[in-house]
Amino acid sequence: MKISTVEQMRNLDKSAIENFGITQEFLMENAGEAVYFVILQEYGVKNKKFVLFCGIGNNGGDGLVVARKIHSTGGDGITAISVDIKLIKERQSPTILTPHPGEMARIAHVTVNEVLENRISLVQKEAKSLNAYIVLKGAHSLIGYPDEMVFVNVSGNSGMATAGSGDVLTGTIAAMYGLGLCLEDAVRTGVFLHGFSGDLAAEEKGEDGITAQDILDYLPFALKRYRDEYDEVVAHFYKSLYVV
Repeated sequence: MKISTVEQMRNLDKSAIENFGITQEFLMENAGEAVYFVILQEYGVKNKKFVLFCGIGNNGGDGLVVARKIHSTGGDGITAISVDIKLIKERQSPTILTPHPGEMARIAHVTVNEVLENRISLVQKEAKSLNAYIVLKGAHSLIGYPDEMVFVNVSGNSGMATAGSGDVLTGTIAAMYGLGLCLEDAVRTGVFLHGFSGDLAAEEKGEDGITAQDILDYLPFALKRYRDEYDEVVAHFYKSLYVV
């Protein structure tokens, strides 16, 4: 692991913002998420209390992200099934898994750092191995198919890392399948609409105030705009979409 000085980190952040158009909020979210997953892996968070201290410098926002993620940690069904992962392989019906990086680490029996450093290749490998559709949640969630195709989702924002958001995601994917989309399209469209709904909520309320209920409430508007104004939605919220 490379250790950077404070000055080097400031220069890296500045370069990311000025040269690549990455927002400061996105960088803060990623930093806080990385710390959270280390805590999750080393200590666990269920039924525990934590006190977070932020050192000198501009670290308060990172600490807030860590606190929010610890507070919003919910059920852990994927961790339970990861103990006997062959149950997924043996299923006759299609399976959709929606892990965050900590859960993905347990599915693949690797460290959280390995997940974060090899997101695409790991999703490809595990989706093929388990014959399952895998949505690796996080900033720009990945959607992996059993045939090793991986899509990078562009919708969503850091405010959606809140308790119950994953449950809304599961329901959105199920709703798309219920509307008649094939499973592949239902997964991909459900992930996008879930994020788009969060973006609509953030546009009106700000990212800091979003709850899972807000994401759910904005879903009908997201679906209508997706159907009626797709080109405008892409241009306004996401600039452009590419299939590589």
